[in-house]
Amino acid sequence: MGFSECATFEPQPFVPMDMNDRPLAPMLTCSHLVTRTLHNGKVGWYAACRIGDEAARRKLAEAPVT
Repeated sequence: MGFSECATFEPQPFVPMDMNDRPLAPMLTCSHLVTRTLHNGKVGWYAACRIGDEAARRKLAEAPVT
């Protein structure tokens, strides 16, 4: 699923930098995007949604605003 299909997508501008601290092309990311460590003793990181999986995002999007 890409950002355009996510009901809880909150655009967040991002300007990446190259290894010499020069700006690259700006892009949009999501304010809910976080990094998490890999499981099972593996070393590394992966991108994840702070809200949770697709079901959790759908539930939040459908919740009534009070």
